[in-house]
Amino acid sequence: MADEAVQATEEAATTTEETAPRKSGIFNRDKYNYTKNGVKTSSGRPAVDNGDAVAVALRNKDADACVALVAENGVDVPARWAELNVGMRRMNASNVLRRLAKTEEGVLIDGQRIKLEPKVMEEVSEAA
Repeated sequence: MADEAVQATEEAATTTEETAPRKSGIFNRDKYNYTKNGVKTSSGRPAVDNGDAVAVALRNKDADACVALVAENGVDVPARWAELNVGMRRMNASNVLRRLAKTEEGVLIDGQRIKLEPKVMEEVSEAA
């Protein structure tokens, strides 16, 4: 019995990098389908995104450009965003633009109308 526990522990310890889920920082990149895209953030680190049409359209845009796009799409930019750091401002603006892209009108980025299909949550049936 003890030998089986040791063997299982050794097998788990020898998991190859290819089979183990990649973890980067505080999130699991595989779980959320994030990928590196060859773009650098303002701090020089590799940027990651989920690869949807909004993410692709916003590559190489800084926080100020993303916030300007939010305003151009008719959304009042909250004053509290001015207190946020660059990464948080860009993330908030990207999330607003992604939400707009899931509406019937879509979102306008660089003269291109982008529409995303909203994800439908699966209904969970209660156990009888």
